[in-house]
Amino acid sequence: MKKWVTTIGVMWVFAISLYSHPIHVSLCNLEIEKAQMSIAVKVFLDDFQLALQHNYGKIIPYEELGSEKNKKLVDEYMNAAIQIVLNKSDSLRLSYDRTEKNEESIWFYFSSNAANLKEIDIRNMLLLDIYLDQTNLVIVQFNGKQSGYRFTSKEFEKTINLK
Repeated sequence: MKKWVTTIGVMWVFAISLYSHPIHVSLCNLEIEKAQMSIAVKVFLDDFQLALQHNYGKIIPYEELGSEKNKKLVDEYMNAAIQIVLNKSDSLRLSYDRTEKNEESIWFYFSSNAANLKEIDIRNMLLLDIYLDQTNLVIVQFNGKQSGYRFTSKEFEKTINLK
């Protein structure tokens, strides 16, 4: 039985790769207002499902991402893929509030406290273990200013000064 599940999983991943979209990009919005940080991450649903299959051996349909068991798995993957350190000392633990499906993509929403921010260190390796050409775009909004950053397999860490 386990052999059949594995075989079907491999065939499913192969089928997705044949018909998947040619662009490998994610978008992350960090909005900092007063002492609150809102984070929204957008990825293609099939890419995210492939990442979970690759890292955990599980195929999870969108409708089941919100279950308690799968929420923990999503949190684990997202915290391994996106690491945010505030003021060189406080590691931010991502725990998603909700998800929304938008055509072929999925949005993950997170929130956190972020008081007295001076600097953010971001390590964004989302889907870099799946696609060599993956690009992760991060937009930071702070004090009315908006800045964009690009993360790739060659440059996946950045320090952002908020002063």
